[in-house]
Amino acid sequence: MTSSGGSDQDTGAREGRASRSPLPGWGVPDSVSGAVIDFLGQTWARGTLSVRDRQLITLAVLVALGSREPLQVHVRNGLKGGLTRDDVYEAILHAGAYAGFARATDAYEVTKDVLAVRPRGTASPAT
Repeated sequence: MTSSGGSDQDTGAREGRASRSPLPGWGVPDSVSGAVIDFLGQTWARGTLSVRDRQLITLAVLVALGSREPLQVHVRNGLKGGLTRDDVYEAILHAGAYAGFARATDAYEVTKDVLAVRPRGTASPAT
C-alpha cells in the first residue's frame, strides 16, 4: 500500500491511463480526462447526425476557434473516416466565410501540412 491508501498496482494503472490521455501533458486528472472521453464518445454515437456530418461540423468549429492542434487531429481522422481533401477544404472555406479569412488561411496551412505527411494512397489527389 502507498501512503495515500492505494496499492502500488493502483498507481501503475493510473499512470498507464494517463499516458493514453487525450489531454497529454496538461496535468488533467484521470477522472476529468475519462469524463471528456465519455462525453465525446456519447456525443459522436448519437444517431441524429451521420459521422460524416459530425466530422465536417467539428472541422468548421475548430477553424472558427483557430484550434491548430485539434484541427490536425480531426483532419487526419476525417480523412481516415472517408472525407476527401475536397470535403476538408470546402469545410474550411465555408467556415472561413463566417469565421474570417485569417482563420481560414491558418486552417488551410494546417491542413496542407497534414496532407503533406499522409502516406501515399490514403487521400484523394485533389488539393
